[in-house]
Amino acid sequence: MLGLRAAIARHVRVSRLLAAASILIAVLCVPSGQAPRTLDWRLAAAARSASFDLWSWEIKTLISRVQQSIFDRPSALDGPDLVREYVRLSAEAAQARRERNEQWAREVVMGSTGELSGKQDALDALEREVADLRPSVEETLSKEIEAELERQRVRSGLVRWDHLAGFPFLRPEIVPGVFFQLGPLPELLVVAPRDRIELIGSVLVQPDLTPHQIDTLERQADSLNVSSVVTGLGGLAAYPSIVPDETSIRDLLITVSHEWTHHYLALRPLGMAYFQSYQMREINETVADMVGHEVGMAVYERLYAPRAPAPPRSTPPANVSSSRPDFVTLMRRIRVTVEGYLARHDVAGADAYMARAQQDLAQQGYYVRRLNTAYLAFFGSYAATANPYEAKLRRLRAESGSLAAFLDRVSQVRTPADLDRELETSTRLP
Repeated sequence: MLGLRAAIARHVRVSRLLAAASILIAVLCVPSGQAPRTLDWRLAAAARSASFDLWSWEIKTLISRVQQSIFDRPSALDGPDLVREYVRLSAEAAQARRERNEQWAREVVMGSTGELSGKQDALDALEREVADLRPSVEETLSKEIEAELERQRVRSGLVRWDHLAGFPFLRPEIVPGVFFQLGPLPELLVVAPRDRIELIGSVLVQPDLTPHQIDTLERQADSLNVSSVVTGLGGLAAYPSIVPDETSIRDLLITVSHEWTHHYLALRPLGMAYFQSYQMREINETVADMVGHEVGMAVYERLYAPRAPAPPRSTPPANVSSSRPDFVTLMRRIRVTVEGYLARHDVAGADAYMARAQQDLAQQGYYVRRLNTAYLAFFGSYAATANPYEAKLRRLRAESGSLAAFLDRVSQVRTPADLDRELETSTRLP
């Protein structure tokens, strides 16, 4: 009987993976019929030696996940205990990797001491433990987040049937499951014009590029008369999405939920308009931030948050000065000031201001390697930045009542004007 149940469970998992493969095309397809020598073409050519082949990764990952679903060995741990152990081991592996790299650099400079092999062996052992737990953790977190989506009436299965107004039949809607891959993320080369804060191109590049390789890549991109920066990613909404495992449980849940939101939106007008303009990217990313935080925090509070009362905070002495300014607040001010320079067509003034701001940030303990329009455009796409759509989207969320109603409404937005009209409709409702 147990063997039959296991076989049925494997069949269900394989079926879900095959369904995931069918969704993949909708998630990844971006209109491409551009003529050669466009900025995207030249950017891809400049980054060719360091580019990350997403399609090859997708094929390998889907095959690997099918194999894991059939042959994986269940962990002795289960549920939240499994996830806690995984995060603990991931943190130990990250520390062991830092120690290995430090020892490696020391031996390059000072000569071999014979300690590097021991550091490498310790890292290899921890990475094997992490890899053994990874499939079970991915399945556990997927189930926990899907359960929360069901509680919020966002998802009850792969297909949802909606009534069509004035039509006697039902319309099927795909609501993808939570499907992600833990592991190292590629990085992203992003570019923006020097005279406005707007992303106009990006290329995925290999993870773990050396500082010299990154500097070379950015110089090549800058030669195209744009601002550029190579930046890390908090997650990548491929299918499955790629999520870093060197993070806290709370951030892991929020990131997985954020990337699931992109999968949900990719099959609807808002997600399909992601590449239509920088403004639609801002709306998409802000929605994913909001939903990801709401769903991820709900799972965290229900399953992982400490239950014991927190110890009382000691009252700081009255003469102690306040802590340093918040980084997000500083970046909001910088972006608004840069936009003021650029609105006056003073590109040189904006560049000079950003150079001064970079030094001011360093004095506050915040080190931004490249502060330019590309940096501001990339990080300005998300919630808690100075993008002009966050306040409108938070108002729409508040007026929608439930998360399911908010997603139904916002997912139909095709342009910024649609968002304004949706808010006007809410205002007119009794």
